[in-house]
Amino acid sequence: LGTSDFASWLTPVIEQRPAAVFTFIPGGNGISFVRQFAEFGLKESTQLTGLGSSFVNTALPAMGDAAVGALSSMHYGPEADLPANVAFKAAYAERNPELPTGPSFYAMMGYDFARTILAVAGELGGDLSDAATVVAAIEGLALDSPRGAYTYSKTHDPIQNIYVRETQAQTDAPPLNIVVDTIPDVEVPAEVGAGGPCDLS
Repeated sequence: LGTSDFASWLTPVIEQRPAAVFTFIPGGNGISFVRQFAEFGLKESTQLTGLGSSFVNTALPAMGDAAVGALSSMHYGPEADLPANVAFKAAYAERNPELPTGPSFYAMMGYDFARTILAVAGELGGDLSDAATVVAAIEGLALDSPRGAYTYSKTHDPIQNIYVRETQAQTDAPPLNIVVDTIPDVEVPAEVGAGGPCDLS
């Protein structure tokens, strides 16, 4: 955190020339890293990859051409041509005209969380007083989301698509993360997390 000069991290990449570099550096630090990765001339020899949160669409205008060509994975593809996503983006743009980059995955997850509460409240007639009943209702949910349809596993994690996105240049506009592949119905293994399933309460 707070790193503005990544020379000491990028120098070994220059020396070793790996086929790819994987990064998880969200926020302002991530913008600096991507810019310096390009400034060091590494885009020509090394594929830049990372978690989608390192290449969130709201950061792409600041990254500019330096981000073009990066590959990232995320459970949301803002440019995915899914009916639920198209409707969500249109509603978001109408309510947030000052944010031309559109909804981030944070906005999408907040939207899904609110829809989950509304769906469960509707199923239970508005009575959310019993935690076990609420959890059981959530376990049975199948939501058509901007991220694609998803359900919950026995560990209460989403079973959802993971999208491989390529950051692509646009004409007279900032780059966009375009979905180039989809890994469907990814489920977190039950043995992950020694604490067991989330109790959703």
